[in-house]
Amino acid sequence: MSEQFINTADDMDWLFEVHVGNNLAISWKPRSAVLFGNEDCPERIDLYPRKNPLVTDTPLTGTLYHANVAGNRTHNDNYQFCGPLQADEALRIDAEERASEELTTADLLKMMPPK
Repeated sequence: MSEQFINTADDMDWLFEVHVGNNLAISWKPRSAVLFGNEDCPERIDLYPRKNPLVTDTPLTGTLYHANVAGNRTHNDNYQFCGPLQADEALRIDAEERASEELTTADLLKMMPPK
């Protein structure tokens, strides 16, 4: 079974639009995912709160539970998500990720070339 890691904003938007939909009720923003199987109809989707997950990170796992006769995805709510990822841990990681993405004025000044 093939595995594909995605972590760009465009890829994550695509993942939610095509496969996950609005049916996932979580209070944190997944920043990366691993798709198992064909990307058009993955058998499993692992969501991570970090853009670059650590080996020790535990994903929220979505498993395909309904497909039409041809084996194709029929709706974007065909994935049932569950897993040991605790909400408080995901929220902590989410806050860390957001903080690391925000640049301060001091950071921007450091990036400017000297005059």
